[in-house]
Amino acid sequence: MEDNYSLAAKLLMVSGKLPGLSEGFTFYPTPTGEKVNSHTLATYLIAATIEDLKNRGIIDYKEGEIKAIGGQIPVLILNRKKNEGIGFEKTFLEKLEKEKNLIDLVRDIIGGMYQIPEQRLLWFIRSEFPTDKYMREETVKVMFVLSRKETRWIPEKVAPLVEKWLPEMKSVWEKVLQLPWLKTAVRDCNFGMSSSRAMEKEDDDD
Repeated sequence: MEDNYSLAAKLLMVSGKLPGLSEGFTFYPTPTGEKVNSHTLATYLIAATIEDLKNRGIIDYKEGEIKAIGGQIPVLILNRKKNEGIGFEKTFLEKLEKEKNLIDLVRDIIGGMYQIPEQRLLWFIRSEFPTDKYMREETVKVMFVLSRKETRWIPEKVAPLVEKWLPEMKSVWEKVLQLPWLKTAVRDCNFGMSSSRAMEKEDDDD
């Protein structure tokens, strides 16, 4: 089985089996069927990507500050050393064409205004698994006699990858949750996503 996937993609595939993702609004369906908090998942996958690229000598990072209303806010500042990556890493590195803080980088990766910007980030990662190979359309019953079509992960495709990756990814995840700069990254991602959130259009009753 070809193993040409980014670390973020592997973590996404097993995310339903990882701790720390079941608090708050848990509506995002994972490949294994559990639902998790998409905002937290996207943020931690960004942090995991940063640390992995740093360990491979592809980027550098340091903690710093930027001016904001009322004072200074801590940020993670990133610098690309090489442009070598697979899957989501390519998008990440393409947007890091110059030194950037994580707030700006997250905003640039999202690349527009979305009602749920964190799901735009997850879409980039999920795209490493082609829809026509890993997902299928199913009829799902809702409200007794009503039904609708939904695109869902194919269990037979998901199970071998989860079995293969989960042991290693559990260890990786534990290290991500212990990163000394994780709180800064969470704050930066929150700012980046918030500035990319489109307001819902209100119906005009006039």
